[in-house]
Amino acid sequence: MESQRILRSEKGFTLIEIISVLVLIGILAAVAVPKFIDLQVDAKNKAAEAAVSEGIAQVNLYSAKYILQNSVVPGDLADLTGMTNGLVDPYTDGDFSIDFADGAAGEIDITASGVVGSNVDGATASGTAYIPN
Repeated sequence: MESQRILRSEKGFTLIEIISVLVLIGILAAVAVPKFIDLQVDAKNKAAEAAVSEGIAQVNLYSAKYILQNSVVPGDLADLTGMTNGLVDPYTDGDFSIDFADGAAGEIDITASGVVGSNVDGATASGTAYIPN
């Protein structure tokens, strides 16, 4: 009868195996979460840099428009904002507010900052556009 003994099927994980897996998951989470947060900040700042690039493109566009209309180069920011359908300062359509300001001679300083409540809230970047000579 002993040879016909029914073998019990032992299925499942032991407590030590479950704890080991939970510890490994905890370690992975502790390493991954800070890197993920840093990636979010970097992505917001890169988006702000892209908004500054958009501001530079607007300055270039309106400088060309000013030259075509007046046959002279614009002297400063007031020339670009004073045109009919000219440069809008500050430009606030979208997730960023783009501010323009006169810089050194022939330069326009551009600052982009994330709109409060948007996905890019708190992101900022700045750059310089050059008025053509």
